[in-house]
This record gives sequence, structure tokens and C-alpha cells, in this order.
Amino acid sequence: MIIHLFKAEFSRYLAEVRTYFPDQITSMVVTILIFVVFTFLNLDAGNSAFYIGYAYWYLISGW
Repeated sequence: MIIHLFKAEFSRYLAEVRTYFPDQITSMVVTILIFVVFTFLNLDAGNSAFYIGYAYWYLISGW
């Protein structure tokens, strides 16, 4: 009985991973690309407004 429940839960978990994993990878790649673009656009690395703006964007995007 317990093994049957474990197998069912494990198969449900694998279905969730197959469903949501590509979205997580895409979100991570987009976040990294935007951070790189923000970094290249802001050559003045001492400007703290850049980091605050990126932190706000990151929090609002909900990743």
C-alpha cells in the first residue's frame, strides 16, 4: 500500500518537473540576459541606482 502511494506520488512529481522545468530554464536565461544587457548599458559600475533598479525589476518580475 505504501509503496503504491510512493510510486503514484513520484510519477506525479515527474509529470510536474516535465511540465515546469522548461519554463524555469527560460526564465533563468532571460534574467541572465537582461542582467548582462543592463551591465553593458551601465558602464559606470559605481552607480548604485543600476543595482537598485535591477533588484526592483527582479522582484517585480516574480522569478
